[in-house]
Amino acid sequence: MPSAAGSAPRTSRRRCSVAPEDRLSRARALSFVLQRPALLLTHHVLGAGADLAGPALAVLGCAVTTTAVALLCLDSRPLRTDRAGPAP
Repeated sequence: MPSAAGSAPRTSRRRCSVAPEDRLSRARALSFVLQRPALLLTHHVLGAGADLAGPALAVLGCAVTTTAVALLCLDSRPLRTDRAGPAP
């Protein structure tokens, strides 16, 4: 779940880069709406984890999950090399 919140900007930029110009605002709005459930769920799960095991363990679990997802992203060649978005 933290990975959903962390990777959302990257995937959002990619989706918006392929959206037609006349639909760009709709694509951005849809991306924004789709990110909210993941963030809400993450907050509830982290809160429940903090209640059960303590805040330190909940934050440690979040850090471990984020690190694992980052390592998986580094292992993905398209995520490392693809540069979505407008040309500089």
